[in-house]
Amino acid sequence: MALRAQIRTNAAWLDFFTKAGIPATESADYASKFTTNRINELTVTELDNKTLIDIGVEILGDRLAILQYTKQSFNSTTLPPGVKPTASATAKAPILNSEMTHAQFRKFKVDWGVYKQLTSLPLGQLPSSLYNACSDSVQNTIVNTIDNFFTMNENDILTSLENIVTRKVNPAIHRMHFSSITQAEQESIQDFVVRLKSSAVECDFTCPHCKHDLSTISIKDQFIRGLQNNTLQTDILAKANHLTDLDITITHAEAFETALRDQSKLQDCNEGATAARIDANTKFRQKRSINKSKPCSGCGSLSHGSPGSNDRATKCPAWGKTCNHCKILNHFSSVCRKSEAKDDSVNNILIAHVMYDEVSNTYISPNKTTDEIPATLEACFDTSTVSQSTKMLIFPDSGASICLAGSKHLKQLKIAKS
Repeated sequence: MALRAQIRTNAAWLDFFTKAGIPATESADYASKFTTNRINELTVTELDNKTLIDIGVEILGDRLAILQYTKQSFNSTTLPPGVKPTASATAKAPILNSEMTHAQFRKFKVDWGVYKQLTSLPLGQLPSSLYNACSDSVQNTIVNTIDNFFTMNENDILTSLENIVTRKVNPAIHRMHFSSITQAEQESIQDFVVRLKSSAVECDFTCPHCKHDLSTISIKDQFIRGLQNNTLQTDILAKANHLTDLDITITHAEAFETALRDQSKLQDCNEGATAARIDANTKFRQKRSINKSKPCSGCGSLSHGSPGSNDRATKCPAWGKTCNHCKILNHFSSVCRKSEAKDDSVNNILIAHVMYDEVSNTYISPNKTTDEIPATLEACFDTSTVSQSTKMLIFPDSGASICLAGSKHLKQLKIAKS
């Protein structure tokens, strides 16, 4: 069927059920029930097994016959085999409920226009289709308040329906709500503008004298006042002479928003590269520290004694020897960790520090405050073979071209000046 025939009267439903193969007695009963429940050619395709039981079709075979005939009459007969239903076959009428806002009713009008276009409704069916789109409470209001509803033109019907279903609110209340609208934390500029424009429709921003529309000015003011980003807000205020209208201001704000988003992506990339470099350096240092061999703690050799090797007892020459500094076994004094605690009176001495001056042809101290430098004596012999009471003669070598003894040393050596 290219266009669905109206099925609203008891006689039309009786013919429908008879063609579906329902016996005469049951057809008359079902026709009466369908008429009482206001089932028509637009809603019959929405019926299912449960809905038929609710209406009063108790016999399973009759329910299956009705569903099968409905499918054949309103779907399959209009389509060639293998062709999917078009938009007109699947489009659903928008629903009109009571207590709607004006914004919701405007959306209903748009949905209604789309539905008409998809289904190619003829003019004669517009009133009945609009009535069928209403909820039960709205239908009751129509029946009891509008006597000529089904003879009215479409525009008059929509105006009457808007008066019936929309809530009546003083524009001052809408303007008060409008002035409190601010941009949410993660809301885009575009979404924020949509909310402002939707709310402004209800505010009646018109001049009371000339009826000039002031919506654009009001939206721009609230847009600037409600911006989440303080820097953007300050920037727009500073450029007020250039951002003269709403569209230019919105374009500037969107460009600012895009720049912030791109900047954030660049920072994320830089932080990722820095983290990668730090991680690479850390791994390199760890690898180098692992590969770097540690000297033996007993003698300082790199050929044995590394951590975990446990070979010092067989390879380290210091094993079993006593340190001259701390008197502890198994290490030489050259690697002793307590070398700073050695006796200064035995191991530490002062050596004269001079250099030759060609001008005066004498040896002088290079620094007026330093005529002596400290030196440390360390044993280079095996203390196990030499008695600790053995006296040894030591001649300190400072590395200078000549070694001199100062007056302090001469006195200690009991040598008089010549």
